[in-house]
Amino acid sequence: MLVERAEAFSRLSTVFDTVSADRAGRLVLVSGCESSGRTSLLRRFTGRAADRDALVLTAAGSHFERGIAGGLLCQLMSDPALPDASRESVERFMLDDSPEGESAVLRPELALTARGVAIALTELAAARPVVLVVDDVELADEISMQVLLYVQRRIASAAVLVVIAEVDPPDPDFAALRGGLCRLGGVERIRIAPLTVSGVHQLLATELGGEYARSHSAGYHRATAGNPRLVRALVADHRRAREPHVGVRSGPAYRDALLTCVHRGDPVLREVARAAAALGELANPSRIRRLTGGSAEAVDSALAALARMGVLGDCRFLLPAGRTTVLGDLSPADSETLQRRAASVLFQDGAPLLEIADRVLAGGVPCEPWSVPVLRAAAEEERVAGRPAAAVRLLSAALTGAEDAADRVVVLTALAAVLFDTKPSRVIGLIPELQLAFERGELTPEEAAQLLRYQLWNGQEADARRTRRMLDTADRSTGGAGGRLLAVRCWTRWIHPGVEQVDLLEPPSDGAAERIRAGAAAMLRRSRLDRGPIEHDALALGALLRLGDVDEAAQWCDLLHEESVSGRSARASAVLSCVKAEIAICRGRAGTALHHAQEALETLPRACWGATLPAPLALSVAASILHRPGSPPAETLQIPVPDSARRTWHWLSYLRARGAAHLVAGRLRAARADVEAGGEMAIRWKVDLPALIPWRSDLAEVHIALGNLDRAKHLLSLQLSRPTGEVGHVRARSLLLMATCQEGGARLASLRAAADTAAACDDQLTRCRALAMLSVAHHANKETAVAAATAGEAMAVARECEVEDLCRQWMADGAPAEPGPPRPPAAEAVPACSDAGRDTLSDAEVRVARMAAEGLSNREISRSLYITVSTVEQHLTRSYRKLAIRSRAELRGAIA
Repeated sequence: MLVERAEAFSRLSTVFDTVSADRAGRLVLVSGCESSGRTSLLRRFTGRAADRDALVLTAAGSHFERGIAGGLLCQLMSDPALPDASRESVERFMLDDSPEGESAVLRPELALTARGVAIALTELAAARPVVLVVDDVELADEISMQVLLYVQRRIASAAVLVVIAEVDPPDPDFAALRGGLCRLGGVERIRIAPLTVSGVHQLLATELGGEYARSHSAGYHRATAGNPRLVRALVADHRRAREPHVGVRSGPAYRDALLTCVHRGDPVLREVARAAAALGELANPSRIRRLTGGSAEAVDSALAALARMGVLGDCRFLLPAGRTTVLGDLSPADSETLQRRAASVLFQDGAPLLEIADRVLAGGVPCEPWSVPVLRAAAEEERVAGRPAAAVRLLSAALTGAEDAADRVVVLTALAAVLFDTKPSRVIGLIPELQLAFERGELTPEEAAQLLRYQLWNGQEADARRTRRMLDTADRSTGGAGGRLLAVRCWTRWIHPGVEQVDLLEPPSDGAAERIRAGAAAMLRRSRLDRGPIEHDALALGALLRLGDVDEAAQWCDLLHEESVSGRSARASAVLSCVKAEIAICRGRAGTALHHAQEALETLPRACWGATLPAPLALSVAASILHRPGSPPAETLQIPVPDSARRTWHWLSYLRARGAAHLVAGRLRAARADVEAGGEMAIRWKVDLPALIPWRSDLAEVHIALGNLDRAKHLLSLQLSRPTGEVGHVRARSLLLMATCQEGGARLASLRAAADTAAACDDQLTRCRALAMLSVAHHANKETAVAAATAGEAMAVARECEVEDLCRQWMADGAPAEPGPPRPPAAEAVPACSDAGRDTLSDAEVRVARMAAEGLSNREISRSLYITVSTVEQHLTRSYRKLAIRSRAELRGAIA
């Protein structure tokens, strides 16, 4: 029957009182699982017995002394209260070497020693009770136990109490001696039970307070199965914690207590605990038996003992800290060996790949060849789940065990693909081996296309050209290229034109916009069906943006960005942040564009951008100029750019941005040099399309600042006549700059056309600038009301675009030296007129009124409509009357 320690102590005390009163010997056998409190119970009892004037002799078995004949007997007989003769007899017996192979049990010296001990104890018991306490008796040496049996048989009529404590279940090797003890008369058996929930509650209430005990006693019991040692260890860790009100929390005390439990048991128990730790949540008796090599009976017994100790439950550790503690107790070499064996056991059972892979990794490198396919498959699971760092670890380990050349190439290509999505610069170390594999014909065409991307991204142009030539040769021999390979070529054609044979390329021609738009849409659709490289998607999105399909590009970008975030691809997130910055610029959101550009540089370190570094830098510079016109982005421009980047499409964007920064800072010659250099490269690379790289309008703006208006008008006219020159944002900006080169009504007409064109294509920045310049022009014509209304409209657009400071600068640059009159709100700038008034205008009056509203003079209107100036004046007079206005300044708002 199981009893708690309090009742066990009471029963021991009762037996002691009986021995003292009856003067008769008794034997008490105390059993309990490891760390059940047996030792503390014996210590408490011996203290009470000593207080009752009993002679207490104690001894404890140990693994170290189990092979020393008479070692435990010597512990018992070392008390000074014993006769000198008895102690000397035991010491002589221990020092006397018996002949090898002779049984110590049959030696006469042993019988004499045992008789002397029995006589000495009997004589001492005549004066006061004698208590012999032996703890961990299953670890006692055989000689001492034989003497103890001899003594027990001869002290039945003496006041001698023998208390023997053993582990439960009993050690099989101790079974014979234990049986001999139990056959003696007067044996009292006490089995100590672990703490119940109420027992744990009482302990917690004493140590930590009643309120805490009520909330957490059940949790402590589940974590320890009532093991007093573990409960007290958790209490100690709780006291040490910084947050004293949390529940069960393990720490150093728990780890020490757990190791004490595990190490005090049988060696098989320790091996079983380690096997359970290595197998983790996948542990079961069968796997533990195969991992330890033990018999089913021994393993089952050890599992039962560990469960009674509060270490395991259903082969799993009750607290996660238990598993890490047991594994941490192993030496590195032993730990790796155990983990490898665990991985092999799980592999044979068809366990989940990730679980096997975890053990393979813990087993160290190089891994075994059988594990390479497992690691590869597990890495793919991790990649799909959005854990690229874990995939890299698995593939790196697989590479150490890939002995077959084909396996190594497969692992190498998979590792390069994952690294390219997370830290592209780390792929550089894999490129030489991939290149050799390609030259040996061990890469598929798609893998070779990937290799080309790695080389181009990291600026290895010479190797990229060789790879490209070999790809072309392979395609000619196989009769064509696949979809992904074609996408790589398209990307190379536009982003890395320096790698192409430019003399074989066709220059842009009419219809280029539609062809590019169709190609971009097809690339995105194909990528959606079969996840393609993100830089190819970015190329397609950029083409749609520059061709005016901003909303479509934004939708695609949001979809792709969501996938990149879920896939944890740093490179994809950074590239798409660049696209988002460009979308924001197209929509006139300068602050948002600056945020996304800086986000791109933070997501992917500069060293990882390789030859594409100019892309985020250019966007950051462009957004800074718009959002903070008073502080040119000098710091960004000082970031060093790889030499290989100067032969990419991104370099053209960078030159445009740097030229704009020079222009803002007043360094006109430097600005012209940058823009002209970009234009020359665009022409040489045969990518000279104004919608994609409007360098002529950039150069025209520089010439306007230099005063070369004729040169500026020539550049703008040429740009408008180029393929894609009719795209909305290109035409709007060209008209805007053309107006700067004109005077009078032509200037106003061009500005109005620029504003309307920009509004139609949603180019808000150009529209804002056109409205600002219109306001200045109307102000110069003394049309203050129209100027104020236009200025208000310009500032409204500027606020939406987050470029208020830049808008004020645009208006200040063209304003007269003396301050103008206060600008009334836009709602007050033009008096209201009825819709009926507009409806009464004749067609001729409407045409004249609209041209006048656009700023044309009466003479310009007469020439345009082939009517006299007098007729124009008559039409305007009648229009004023019907619209209830008094001047041309009020005409635009009334005729809109």
